[in-house]
Amino acid sequence: MTLFIASSMFVVIIIMISIPGHCQDPERQADIARTAEDLVGTSDDDESFEASYEALMQMLSQPLNLNENRIQTLQALGVLTQDQIQNILEYRARYGDLVSVYELQAVPGLSLEVIEKLRPFVTVTQPTASIDRKLIRRIKTESDNYLIMRFSQAWSEVEEPTTYTGSPEHLLIRFRSQRPGDFSFGFNTEKDSGEPIKWDVKNKYYGFDRWSFHAQIQNKGFIKNLIVGDLQAQFGQGLVFGGAFGPGKGAETITTMRRAHVGILPYTSAYEAGNMRGIGVSMSLPKKLELTVLYSRARRDASREDLLGETVVRSLPKSGLHRTRNELLARQQVADTQLGVVVMRRQGALEAGLTFDHSKFENAIEPEATPYNQYAFKGRTLTHAGVFFSYNIGRFATFGEMATIPGRGTGLIAGVLGSITQHLDVAFLIRSYARDFQSRFANAMSENSTPTNERGIYLGWRYQFNRKLSLTGYVDLFTFPWLRYRAYSPSYGHELLCRFSFQPSRNVLLFIQGRHESKSRNSAVDQQTYTQAEGVKSNCWVHAETGLREHVRIRTKLQLSRYAGDGITTHGVALSQDLCLKINKYQFIARYALFDTDSYDNRLYSYENDVLFAYSMPAYNGTGIRRMAMLQYNISRGLTVWARYAETTTVVPESLARGPASKRYALDREVRFQLRIQF
Repeated sequence: MTLFIASSMFVVIIIMISIPGHCQDPERQADIARTAEDLVGTSDDDESFEASYEALMQMLSQPLNLNENRIQTLQALGVLTQDQIQNILEYRARYGDLVSVYELQAVPGLSLEVIEKLRPFVTVTQPTASIDRKLIRRIKTESDNYLIMRFSQAWSEVEEPTTYTGSPEHLLIRFRSQRPGDFSFGFNTEKDSGEPIKWDVKNKYYGFDRWSFHAQIQNKGFIKNLIVGDLQAQFGQGLVFGGAFGPGKGAETITTMRRAHVGILPYTSAYEAGNMRGIGVSMSLPKKLELTVLYSRARRDASREDLLGETVVRSLPKSGLHRTRNELLARQQVADTQLGVVVMRRQGALEAGLTFDHSKFENAIEPEATPYNQYAFKGRTLTHAGVFFSYNIGRFATFGEMATIPGRGTGLIAGVLGSITQHLDVAFLIRSYARDFQSRFANAMSENSTPTNERGIYLGWRYQFNRKLSLTGYVDLFTFPWLRYRAYSPSYGHELLCRFSFQPSRNVLLFIQGRHESKSRNSAVDQQTYTQAEGVKSNCWVHAETGLREHVRIRTKLQLSRYAGDGITTHGVALSQDLCLKINKYQFIARYALFDTDSYDNRLYSYENDVLFAYSMPAYNGTGIRRMAMLQYNISRGLTVWARYAETTTVVPESLARGPASKRYALDREVRFQLRIQF
C-alpha cells in the first residue's frame, strides 16, 4: 500500500509540474514563521501547542481581504494596535475601498516598518456577490491552489519494542483552493506513525486513519459565509466558541489578550479532536444584525465501559492516535451532535452578540473519579448561553464575554487595551471561571489548559522608547478556588515577564527576557496528606540575531532556568546557534544546541524552523546535544520541496544505563520530506 501511495504521488508531481503556476511571494512563508513564533511564545508547560500553532499557520496562510467589512479580524494577527486598526477603518470610510495594499502608506499612523510587517498577511480583492458561472471561472483561473505531501519518520535507540499495528512513517496529504473573501475548498488526510493503512468500510477506515474536507463561499448576497464539511468557530473571547487560534502569555503582551470575532472558518488542521463536522452559515439581517447557525454531527474517540447495565464514556482521548488494538477500539466510538447559534450586531465602534450552544453525546460521560475532577462534566448534554461585546473608545478597546451552563457554573472575562501615550500601550484583563464551568471548544485566556476553576488579573505593557528600543512585560496574579491536577487543595500563584528589545535595523535584533512563575502543587516529600509546596521557576533568555538582508541570518539563544521546590533547587542551561542561508532558489537552516538540566522541572523549550505548516518545539531535558538541518528548494514558481533532519544525543544516567559505557548515550532521530505544488 505504501508503494502504491508513493507511485501515485510521483504521478501527481509529473502532472502538476506541467501546469503553469502562480504563487505567493517567496518571503511570505518566512514572515509567517517569524510572526507565529512571536505569537505562540515559548511553552513551559506539558500542554502541546501543536494544534494551536497549526491553526495559526493556517489562518496566516490565507491573506485577509482589506476591503471586507470585517477588517476587525486584523487584531487576530497581533501586528497592529487598536489605534492603527481604527485608522484603517476611518480611511476606508472616508475614501472607499483600497485599490492596493501599498495604499496603506496613506493611512495615518502606519509606518513603513508596520506596513512591511503586515504586507504578507493581507490582500485587496473585490469578490463578486453572486453564485454564477463567473464563480466557476474564478475557481479555475484566479484561485490560489496548493497541494502538500509530507513524509516523516522518527527512530529512538532507547524506545521499547511496540505493539503498533502499522508502519512507523507519518504521512500527510493536503489540498486547498482559495480566493480570500470569495471561496475556499479542500481536503487533508493523515496517517500517524504506527497507524495501519487499510480499507475497512464497516469501521469507516478508508486507507488513511483520518480524512477532513470543506467547501466555503463568502460574500454572496445576504450570505456572508457558508461552510459545509469540517469547520470551527471563533466568537467573543473564546469562552464558548474558540476553535481558532488562541495564543497564551508570551512576548506579545498587548494584542494577544483580546480574541477576534472571526466567525466560522474552515477546519484544515491535522489535529483530530478540534473540528465540528456539518454546516455553518452566517447571514446578514436587517438593522445591522448577523445570524450564524452551526450544526455538527461528528464521531469522537472514546473509552467506554458498561456501568450498571449502561454503556458510559470514561474518557474522550484527544491525541488522535490509533496505533494499538486498544486505540483502534476507541476510535470514533461516540456520536457528538452540536447545535450553535450566534446573533451579533455591529454598529460603529460597537460589536455585541448572544451565543447559544447545545451538545448531546450518544452515551453519557462518566469519568473515573479523582480528587480534582469532582466538578468535571458528566452526563449526555451540555448547554451554554452567553453574551459578548467589543467597544472602541478612541485609542482604547474594551471587550468581554460571559457564559453560563444553566444550573451550573459561569465563566467571565473582560478587559481593556489601548495606547495611553504615543509610546505606552497597556492591556488589563480580569477573568473568573467557576469550578463547574466547562467548555469543549474554548480558547479563552487562562493559566489552566482550559478556562475552569480559576480567577485572575493580568496587566501587560509595551513601552516604545524610540524606533529601536522597547520594553514589554506583564504581571499575572491567579488563584484556583478548587483542587486541580497535582494540587489537591485550593492554591494560588503569580507570573511575571519582562523583555527589553533593541532593534537598530530590520536585520538586527537583540533582546533579553526574564520570566518568573510561582505556583503551588502537591509536595513530593509528604504524599500521604497532599501537603502543598510552592514551586518557583525562573527563566532567562538572551537572544541575538543578525543578518545580511535576507541572504544570511545568524541567531544565538542562551536560556537559563532555575526551579526551587520541596527544599531542593535545580538548574538548567541551553545554548543554541542557528544559521540561515538563502541563495537563489535554495534556503538552508541549521541548528546546533547544547543543553544540561538537573531535572524535568528545568526543561527548556526552543522553537525550531520546520517545513510549512509543521510544528517543532522540542524540550531540552537532561544532558545532551541537539542538531537540526533543513533544506528548502524552490524548483519553480509552483513547486517547492523541503528536506529536514534532526537528532538529539542525550546522556543516559548510570542507574538506567544498559551495558558498557558506549551504550550510555541515547540517540533520537527524525527525518521529514515535504512537497508543495502551487498552481
